[in-house]
Amino acid sequence: MTLECAEVRERAAELALGILDGKDRADVLTHLSSCPSCQAFVEEHNEVADLLLHLAPEADPPLGFQPRTLRAFGSQQHRGRRRMFIAVAAAAAAAIIASVTAVRIIDADRTEQAAPALRTVPMIGTDGVKVGRVTFSKSTPAALAVSVDYAVPDGDYDLALVSGNAEELIGTMTIADGQGEWNGAAAINDDDAVALVSASGARVCEAELRS
Repeated sequence: MTLECAEVRERAAELALGILDGKDRADVLTHLSSCPSCQAFVEEHNEVADLLLHLAPEADPPLGFQPRTLRAFGSQQHRGRRRMFIAVAAAAAAAIIASVTAVRIIDADRTEQAAPALRTVPMIGTDGVKVGRVTFSKSTPAALAVSVDYAVPDGDYDLALVSGNAEELIGTMTIADGQGEWNGAAAINDDDAVALVSASGARVCEAELRS
């Protein structure tokens, strides 16, 4: 199925939140592979989804939350309501993030300091296809959020910080059902990169951390 731009943008929030399934997800990714405008639009939603992980406090959901949610979203008749909820949630998250990044942090001497800026760069596979993204802060050390959601085989990978010809292990990522995420911190330079490295030592994808 060939999707129009309007249809892809309607599904952008679901894709960013990782809840777009099966053929719908494949159709959206096919459209994105040849539409730079929609790629930029979806990337904005991806940044919001990444940052939500850092904004939300860690807490266990109440007893019975998962089965109730699955029942509510499981039937086809709830699809329109579900999409409306997701769109509203994404818009609210974007507003929250805009507010957070504009906030000034006041230290003990009452001196105002700007909150660290954030930047998102694409994770590119060996065939030149975008397979994920890396969001990082301009603080020292930098906060890193790495996600992969396309065209990387399932399995366990090392996450390496690449500086010239040197590689420094900063974490590990498991790709399951074509998706994987990692959050952490590292001291980075403008010419560094983050790479996903297979068990054989091959770099399967890489993101350049340029300002």
